[in-house]
Amino acid sequence: RQYIWDARDATDAAGYRKAGELLLFLNPISSNGLTSPVGMEQGRFRVERDASGNGSALNGQGNVGLFTGVTGKASARGITLSARARAMLNQGSGRASLVTLEETIQALAGAAK
Repeated sequence: RQYIWDARDATDAAGYRKAGELLLFLNPISSNGLTSPVGMEQGRFRVERDASGNGSALNGQGNVGLFTGVTGKASARGITLSARARAMLNQGSGRASLVTLEETIQALAGAAK
């Protein structure tokens, strides 16, 4: 369950749709059993696929500033990122390849263990 904090979103289920594909980064579940995406729209990515099935991810902010500082922080922690990941992280905004985004998340999360 998700708490819909903006009453204007109640009529369209905050943009969630049947058969829609999303990538969500969720906050911990509250004592009331509710959660929401991290950073609200920043942690909710709509996945769109092209005719070949290649996915791209875009959050509610158009990914603007999403990757700011990530390359430097990864480097400082000794995390090696692929050339594709570095290119994606250097984008200021716009769609991100779903495969590259997932690869980058796995590299960053794996290093945190």
